[in-house]
Amino acid sequence: MVFDALGNLYGTTPYGGTYGGGTVFKLTPKGGQWTETVLYNFCPAQGCPDGAQPSSSLVFDSAGNLYGTASQGGAYAGSPVTGAGIGVVFELTPQQDGTWAETVLHSFGSGTDGKAPMAGLVFDKSGNLYGTTYQGGTGPQCLVGCGTVFELSPGSNGWTENVLYNFCSQIGCTDGENPTGGVIVDAAGNLYGTTPGGGLSQTLGIVFELIPGTNGQFTESVLYEFQGGDSDGYSPVGALVQDGSGNLYGATEFGYSYVFPPSLNNGTVFKLTRGPNNQWSESIVHGLCAQAGCADGSIPSAGVILDNAGNLYGTTLDGGTSNWGAVFKLVPQNDGTWQESTIYSLQGYASGYSPRGLTLDSSGSMYGVAGGGTSGYGIAFELTPE
Repeated sequence: MVFDALGNLYGTTPYGGTYGGGTVFKLTPKGGQWTETVLYNFCPAQGCPDGAQPSSSLVFDSAGNLYGTASQGGAYAGSPVTGAGIGVVFELTPQQDGTWAETVLHSFGSGTDGKAPMAGLVFDKSGNLYGTTYQGGTGPQCLVGCGTVFELSPGSNGWTENVLYNFCSQIGCTDGENPTGGVIVDAAGNLYGTTPGGGLSQTLGIVFELIPGTNGQFTESVLYEFQGGDSDGYSPVGALVQDGSGNLYGATEFGYSYVFPPSLNNGTVFKLTRGPNNQWSESIVHGLCAQAGCADGSIPSAGVILDNAGNLYGTTLDGGTSNWGAVFKLVPQNDGTWQESTIYSLQGYASGYSPRGLTLDSSGSMYGVAGGGTSGYGIAFELTPE
């Protein structure tokens, strides 16, 4: 979820709503309680031309408009090529009467522009939007298209899409395939992201950088190829986060097994550090399931976030004291190691399970979403520091 300036939270659901195509919602705090308002219901018309099944995070612009992606629907739904439609980038604009109006900035499926955007978007300092698609594109080593990184640029006639990179453009998909997380952008305009597949092994995933050139084209550089197993993990997921020194942090869903229990792939939190000659090295910040019964969590599926003190936070789908998932914290130590603590273990069913992702506020409270709840359709939760 994402905060506005007044402390309200905004997020998406891939299903439900008036038409069943998903929603964008707002949570408003008052007197210790939170009230939900549905800002937009997707798929009011046949074919879902406005998009359907949004599962990404949202991002605000300076005017208070919201931007996100939906993995299905769009203007090309029902065409001989796209069938049910393959996704949109949308904008929600607040109206004077308190409602929100949706505008589709781009419908995927016009050709080779990508398919199924599943992750959130990010702005650069010029107001351009960047994101990824899980499939599509023109990578010649993947028959159905193994994903793209795209840019949307505003202009007087609307927004224009430009595909910056097509994955599986190299033999064996050594350049990565099927990104599930979004990208981040640094001050120089370089983009960083992950793919859970591809690399030298063709299946274990990579961390990549896209570097802009003077001609407007981007060049991909593979910063790290995961080896799998007990060495460094595999299948990186979620967006990366970058600290003030330029180090990159992320999570892998699998790999790095411990003795509790033996031979299970439980996931890692990793760090990439830039060295001489622009070479990057990887180190494991924490291998999950390091405690008996995986009390520290297992299978992180949403990346990590970073606070101002340099601590990392994340969620796991499994593990914790009740094996319904956990929220963890990693604190850097003076000797270069990291101290992990389990902040909260979810209890399952009505109280929630399998959390995905976190948001921090200025007081150190954390907010996230998980499955379960009294209705069984999911919860939003708050964790307050003691």
